Amino acid sequence: NNRIAAMSMVYEKLGSSGDLSKICLREFTEDLILFLLGRYNIDPDSISLSLEINSIELTIDYGIPCGLILTEILTNSIKHAFTDIQNASISVKSFRDDKDIVIHVSDNGKGFSENFDPFDDNNFGLMIMKNIATMQLQGTLDYVNSDGVTWLIRFCDNIYRKRI
Repeated sequence: NNRIAAMSMVYEKLGSSGDLSKICLREFTEDLILFLLGRYNIDPDSISLSLEINSIELTIDYGIPCGLILTEILTNSIKHAFTDIQNASISVKSFRDDKDIVIHVSDNGKGFSENFDPFDDNNFGLMIMKNIATMQLQGTLDYVNSDGVTWLIRFCDNIYRKRI
């Protein structure tokens, strides 16, 4: 299961970093994408990957929920977005915006059909993503369905939350 693998990857990153309290979002995301592409037997060179991930470190309290959301988004992109893998593109951007961490994950796939609601009760994985974003990260999760799908994740990490 990809979700279990994502949690394992967070723990691996914590153990290998020398700092058991933080995970580097960039390294985790790169490893996660390569793992998922391998899981679906897709050559990493066949998809155009763009990673613009600032140097952001997350504590385990934020690393695991964030990792689960990224796993779900990237898995859905890899499995469902593309009818032609040769022109496939996935982009992940992350940065700090004031006190928030913002992550954008985009693909240039076929997007959602017009009547599709990703947060419908029948879409278990996507519904869980929304709940994790709001309940565990105390943030937001939204999407734009245009020229593929772009997911927008925003949350305030605990470094700033403690000061508020």
